[in-house]
Amino acid sequence: MVKEASRSSEKRENIIAGAVGAFLGSLLGVVCVVLVGQLGYVVSLSGLVMAVCAIKGYELLGGRLSKKGCIIACLIILGMTYFAHQLSCAITISQEIGLDIFQSFRTISFFLEMDVLDAKAYWGNLFMLYGFTLLGAIPTVIVSFRSSGANPVLPSGDQAQDFREGAVELYIPQSKWLRPLQLAALPAMLLPIVVMLCIALMPMQQTFSMAWVGAALGSFAAMILLLILSFQALTPFRFAVRKVLARDGGGTLWQVDIQALNAMEPYRFVRTMRAIVWDRLTPESQEVARASIQRAIRDISSGTILPGSLLSRAVVPLTDLHITGEDRLQYHGSYRAGNGQKKIHIPKACPGLRLTSEPPAPQGPVPFGWSLLLMSVAFTAVLTLIGWAVAGGL
Repeated sequence: MVKEASRSSEKRENIIAGAVGAFLGSLLGVVCVVLVGQLGYVVSLSGLVMAVCAIKGYELLGGRLSKKGCIIACLIILGMTYFAHQLSCAITISQEIGLDIFQSFRTISFFLEMDVLDAKAYWGNLFMLYGFTLLGAIPTVIVSFRSSGANPVLPSGDQAQDFREGAVELYIPQSKWLRPLQLAALPAMLLPIVVMLCIALMPMQQTFSMAWVGAALGSFAAMILLLILSFQALTPFRFAVRKVLARDGGGTLWQVDIQALNAMEPYRFVRTMRAIVWDRLTPESQEVARASIQRAIRDISSGTILPGSLLSRAVVPLTDLHITGEDRLQYHGSYRAGNGQKKIHIPKACPGLRLTSEPPAPQGPVPFGWSLLLMSVAFTAVLTLIGWAVAGGL
């Protein structure tokens, strides 16, 4: 019964159907952009609708969102966002001059060259539309990936039989050891945003300079790049804030999302709406949490919890964990999941946990991330200047 439930809960991806779903969803975004623009409101906010509808459309018809599906959906979003902006401009030209829509489409570039269309407004609206589209796409993709994770593979044979009451050993990541990473990532992400705001607030001459648009686009590119780098750099910290590790009597290591576990009434260990940090729990709450984690592992190991349930996603056995590498902050490895091997990164911030022999795990705060700050300054300066030079030479 459990195996059948596992097979039925495993969604297969249909790329063609997903692409159709993303396209249909993006059409809703196009309609939203055009309608909002014709009503005289800020069109860029419609980019949020474009991103969410396209990604959810792919997920709805495609079954699930994989990395390949994410790329396809993003390409459709990029193209349809540009199409929506052009269509909105064409409708405006058609209303003002009396041309039909198709003629208006063809004359947009000509009107920009002849300064009939305000270049500042045209490129500024397109820039802001893509920006809000990105703001809608990133959290939607993250939520979709988290909700479509693979079903865990439970320990079998002797490992499952070796689990016994009171045999769970907890390893608590020390988030304060990794706090310097967070302190370095925040200014690194803010720097290009500050540069863009400074450019936007600068007094413009009556003749708009394309060089400033290029500089703003360069800063925007730096912001995207630094968001990706900072997100990767904060992987150990995000793990330490939300999760703990546990080892059962059979030697299997388990990954426990304490935020998600506390949201389930049978395993709730503290009643709070705030983010849960283990170090801030009272000793009594920590003992209740230990008992809840142990009970959850016991229930999953016994086979009474079906794969794909909320509990099986909050408490995951790292079956056949294999460490493939490490650096000064993390162990890199993989474990067996329902659809093959799944990668995992475990921070070296758990006292008492040693997954390899060398080098020894740190026993205190990590150094401040000066390298991330230097990369932020370098990327922001270089990409902003490149945008200035390229756009200024057009």
